Amino acid sequence: MEAPRDINGYDPYANTGGCKYDDVAAEHAVTFIQKLCCHTKGKDAGRPLILSDWQADSTRTLFGWKRPDGTRRYREAGIWVPRKNGKTTWLAGIGVYLLAGDGEAGAEVYSAASNKDQASIMHGIACSMVRRSQVLSDAIEVRKSINRLNYPSGDSFYRAIPCEAPSAHGFNPHGILSDEISEWDHNARDFWAALTTGLGSRTQPLTLTISTAGYDRESLAYEQFDYGKKVRDGLINDPYFLPVMYYAEEDDDWTSVETWKKANPNYGVSVIPAFLEEQCRKAKELPSRENDFRQRHLNQWTEQETRFIQMDRWKLCQGVYPTLDNMPCFGGIDLSSTVDLTAFVLVFPIGGKYYVKAWHFIPEYGAKKREDRDRVPYRLWRDQGHINTTPGERIDYSFVRQVINEAAQDYDIKSIAFDPYNAHKLVAELEDDGHEMVKFQQTALNFNSPTKNLEKHILEGSLVHDDNPVMTWQASNLAVLTDSNGNIKPVKPKHESAARIDGMVAMLMALGLAEQDKNEESVYNSRGLIEL
Repeated sequence: MEAPRDINGYDPYANTGGCKYDDVAAEHAVTFIQKLCCHTKGKDAGRPLILSDWQADSTRTLFGWKRPDGTRRYREAGIWVPRKNGKTTWLAGIGVYLLAGDGEAGAEVYSAASNKDQASIMHGIACSMVRRSQVLSDAIEVRKSINRLNYPSGDSFYRAIPCEAPSAHGFNPHGILSDEISEWDHNARDFWAALTTGLGSRTQPLTLTISTAGYDRESLAYEQFDYGKKVRDGLINDPYFLPVMYYAEEDDDWTSVETWKKANPNYGVSVIPAFLEEQCRKAKELPSRENDFRQRHLNQWTEQETRFIQMDRWKLCQGVYPTLDNMPCFGGIDLSSTVDLTAFVLVFPIGGKYYVKAWHFIPEYGAKKREDRDRVPYRLWRDQGHINTTPGERIDYSFVRQVINEAAQDYDIKSIAFDPYNAHKLVAELEDDGHEMVKFQQTALNFNSPTKNLEKHILEGSLVHDDNPVMTWQASNLAVLTDSNGNIKPVKPKHESAARIDGMVAMLMALGLAEQDKNEESVYNSRGLIEL
C-alpha cells in the first residue's frame, strides 16, 4: 500500500532522504489505536477511536516511513490544528502506542505542558483508554494519582510533566508529546532543551509538538510553527520533520464557512458548525473575542492586544440619569504625575444598570503643549467643565482629594479602588477622611471580570454614561491585552503614545467593586483584590 501523498500541502514523496514506506508498520500503528483505544468523553465514550482521514493519514506517514537502517524516518512532527478537532484524544492514543506498541524496551514517554493540570489532560485520556480496554488494562498499570502509566513487560512508563526545566534533566525519552506549547512560559526554551537533550541515546525517538496558535512571535511556539511551515513549503530541507498544519491564512475571511472548513479538518465531525456560527457571531459583536476566535478556531497567530469598544455601541449607552444624590456608589482612582490624566470615576448600580460619573485632572501648566501632543482639546474640555486643571507642572493631589471629599458629601461612596503604585500619600489622606480604600493590583487576573463585564454591559445597554467627551475619547483608545490563560486587562494601543485611558481604567476598577458587592459579603471588602 502506498503512503498518503498529501498531508495538507506536504508531500512526503517530494523529499524522501532515501527513506521508503513500510505499509505493515503504518497499519500496525493505526490498527493498534483504532482497536485498542477508545473515546473517553461525551456521547462516544467507550466507542473505538476510529481516526478521521487526516489523523489516519498522518499516523501512517509518521510510523510507516523507514530509513535504510529500518528505523523510523520521522523523529519530529509539528501538529498545528484548532481546538475541538480531536487532536488531544488522537495524540493520547499515540502515547499509549509509543508506550506499549512500538517495541521499544525501557521506553519513557512524556506528556509535557505548561503546567501540571494541562499536562494531565492528555495523560488522563490515555489512562481512561487503558482502563476501558481489557487488553490494555491487563498489560498496563494505571497510577492516575501520580500521572503515570507503567508497562511492566517492556519496563516502560508514560508520565505527565509540567514545563519546568530542572525537572527534565536526566530523562531518556522515547516519546515526547508537547501539548499546547503556545501557552508555555518564558522558561520553555530551557525546558525544551533539557527534555530533548535526552533523546540522543534512543534509536528512533519521536517528538510531537501539538498546539493551536498564540500571539507571541518571539516564543518557542512560533519558532516551531514557522519551522514547520517552511518545511512544508520546501523552504527548509528536512526530510525527517513531519508538518501537519491546518490554519487560516492572514488574509482569509475569518467569518467565512469556507475558511472554517479549511482550518478545521474535523469540521462537521467533532467541530460542530452551529458552535462555530455562535462563536463567530459573538466575536463580531464583541471585539475582544475576535482574536480568541481566530486563535482557537482558525489557528491564526494574532496580536496580543485588540481594540475593545465598538464606538457605535458606546454612543448608544448615552442616557438620562436618575437622581444620584445620596445614592450608593463605588469609586476608582487612577493617578498620574506629568504625562497621563488623573481620573476619579464613580459607578452607581441602580435598577440593573450602571451609571458612570467621571472627573479628570491635568496640570494647568503646559496645557497647549499637551493639546498638541495628544491632539485633543483639553482647554475646551476645561472650559466646558469636563476636565479640572490643577496649578503647576504636576497634578496637585490635594485638589483631587478635595474633589473626592466634595463628591462624598453628595453621594454615598461605599469604597474606592486604587492602583497602589505611587498612591500611598493620597490613599492615607483619604483613609483619614473616612473613605474605605481598596487596593487594586493592575493585573490581568484582577481586571478580567470587570473588563469582560464592561463589554457585556455596553452590548446590553446596561452601562449608562453622560456623553462626557473625555470618557468617549478614552473609550475609543481602549485596547485589551490577553494573557496565556485568556484573562484580559486594559492597555493603551501599541504605537499610539498620545492615547489616554486613565478614566476607563478607573471606571473598570469601580465597576469591579460594584459588581463584587452583589455578593452577601464582598471579597473586596474582606481582603481586597487578589495581589500577584
